[in-house]
Amino acid sequence: MVKITTEQQVRLHAAFLTAAGSPAPIEGTPEWSAAPAGVVNLIVDPDGRAALCQSVAAGTAQVSVSADADLGTGVRTITGTIGIEVSEASAEAVEITADTPEFKTVTLTVTVEMLPDGTAKVTGHGNPDTLYHVEAADDVAGPYAEIGTTLSDSTGVAIFIDPDAASHTTRFYRLRWP
Repeated sequence: MVKITTEQQVRLHAAFLTAAGSPAPIEGTPEWSAAPAGVVNLIVDPDGRAALCQSVAAGTAQVSVSADADLGTGVRTITGTIGIEVSEASAEAVEITADTPEFKTVTLTVTVEMLPDGTAKVTGHGNPDTLYHVEAADDVAGPYAEIGTTLSDSTGVAIFIDPDAASHTTRFYRLRWP
């Protein structure tokens, strides 16, 4: 039994032999066939001594080659067969492709809490595992300047302590990504 996949083909060769295994002459051109239909296709060489067996669908087929072994006026047909098992081609590799990178959507809520020691605790609620830039300004209209960064945890909470908060009469904060 020859085993191939639905992506393969195999070349088959016919040799006509005597009982002792020596090459034997035949009359005419050998004839090839495959049954059942729809499992393999045969492309037979012009001299009939070989054929290309191409898979079509999963299944089992018998490929036969017949010839006339009577070198006289009569006909004595000899036939040889070989089994072909075609299996569905399976995954052998993984191809990973990527779309064009884009910025992820960030919805961010920021709260500020003044702590007893004069520092400000800036808490942001946004995307998990995201690095945020902390910016501050003395006026809500800015200009804002970066005063540090903070990385949110797996739940999206980012905390930043501003040690310089007490030195400002008023201070406004925002978190920026990226």
